[in-house]
Amino acid sequence: MANETNTDIRKNISREIIEKILSGRIISKDALEREKSDYCEKFGIAEYLNNPEILQCAEPDEKGEILKILQKKPSRTYAGVTVIACMTMPSKCPHGKCAYCPGGVEIDVPQSYTGKEPSTMRGIQCHFDSYLETTSRLYQYHKLGHAVDKIELIIMGGTLPAQDIDYMEYFSKRCIQAMNDFYENLKIIEKSGEEKFTEIYDEDKNMPDGGKFHKFHYSEEIQRKNERAKIRCVGLTFESRPDYAKKEEILRMLKCGATRVEIGVQNPYDFVYSAVHRGHSVRDVIESTQLLKDYGLKVCYHMMPGLLGNSEYSMELDLRGFKKIYGDENFMPDMLKIYPTLIIKGTKFYDEYAAGNFEPLTTENAVKLIAKVMSSLPKWVRVMRVMRDIPAYMIEAGIKASNLEQLVDTELKGQNLKCVEIRHREIRDKSIDFDNVKLLREDYDASKGTEIFISYEDVKNELLIGFLRLRIPSNFNKTKNALVRELHVYGKEVEIGKEARMDEVQHRGFGRNLLKEAEIIAKEEFGAKKISVMSGIGAREYYRKFNYKRDGFWMVKNLS
Repeated sequence: MANETNTDIRKNISREIIEKILSGRIISKDALEREKSDYCEKFGIAEYLNNPEILQCAEPDEKGEILKILQKKPSRTYAGVTVIACMTMPSKCPHGKCAYCPGGVEIDVPQSYTGKEPSTMRGIQCHFDSYLETTSRLYQYHKLGHAVDKIELIIMGGTLPAQDIDYMEYFSKRCIQAMNDFYENLKIIEKSGEEKFTEIYDEDKNMPDGGKFHKFHYSEEIQRKNERAKIRCVGLTFESRPDYAKKEEILRMLKCGATRVEIGVQNPYDFVYSAVHRGHSVRDVIESTQLLKDYGLKVCYHMMPGLLGNSEYSMELDLRGFKKIYGDENFMPDMLKIYPTLIIKGTKFYDEYAAGNFEPLTTENAVKLIAKVMSSLPKWVRVMRVMRDIPAYMIEAGIKASNLEQLVDTELKGQNLKCVEIRHREIRDKSIDFDNVKLLREDYDASKGTEIFISYEDVKNELLIGFLRLRIPSNFNKTKNALVRELHVYGKEVEIGKEARMDEVQHRGFGRNLLKEAEIIAKEEFGAKKISVMSGIGAREYYRKFNYKRDGFWMVKNLS
């Protein structure tokens, strides 16, 4: 490699590493890191060779094989989609501030966030510009070799539905517009860098018509384009409070393309809400849950054990609370995020703790409690997350273990407790025994309606391939309209339009068969005249293949 430039040397090294991966001489991530280190030392390269740089030197037909070694976080797309979280600008919650809640406009951070979470830091870096936030995250995924054509968008930051109506629509449509524009923007980024792209983007604001990046487009126009875009928004989540997830707010979220709403429930007891200055009631939780489901949306509860401290009474109350939401048909959320109470400076709980009046939940007790909860959950629930993404140095007291979820898994195994919730049974990188795949069904009553959970499962290995949530809503006798609230096939994300390879599960017809089964059940067992799917913007084209047509916020098919 004599007389070559540093760039040429790096490209040649990258090609040699690619050849070694393809020939089987590099078979692990550890071996890859050793190889990179040896090359850098041998040729005196000061700047370490990174994986995206190696990937850029691969031929298109080589990428699938070498990504098995190069991808640092393949789990990002094991759920079949790629998740992007965007943070809205700081604003006050309408009721004030809960006792445990950090952040807020006074420190220029979105309510309930510390400013040090990865998604919040991206928001701050991008000045809470949703177009830039989305573009930046897409580029990060692209560099790491992840498929980015199926995006699940999560819009975070306080109580967005309580903010200005126009802001919610503007913020969400700019996220989707960034998906539509990404491959054009990628040319600029790869040629000039991210900083230069941001400069060009900012300068564009001064153009009379908004220029290339800021020209006005209607939300409906952006959504229509995304239905057939290379990068599609297949799911859109909003965070809210139960008292701001009623009919008016739901219709606004649906207009933006919402498919899921996450609400802060914390604990289903009014006296607990009063103690922590929550500002809403259990009745609000029940009403919003039913409305969200009857509009076809998925519902995720944020639950917060430890609100009354670390006492035996508090833990018993927490356990009763979880049992209540899955034992009382007024609740029955599809998903959970479990965020144990933490003591963070700037909160009322911190003041109580500093005065010696509050003892937070310990790691040991949290692990025992959450393990009991996980082992009692129905098979149709998905636990999205355990523990907030807050750096340990910001937690004054309480749980500082960043691996709480792993500790819970260890406790489950140690106590020989079985967990059947969805995420424990997802395929991820496991192999499926297709000879043992069965179509299963479980019915349950929820929110004055009937839910039918239909799934394809590898019954031998206890792995979940895909599922569908069919709802017979509370107003079914009037409408004769059944709702498909979710259709999801797991496994590594397969790009739109491509066939599944031998080890891949998506694009094998499981989704089509689940949908067909739902139509049969809705028509033959319940007498439905039509079926409406709550489809993500970018999934609408998929349903058109099966004779569904756009009708308002849903994709609809007549069954009569």
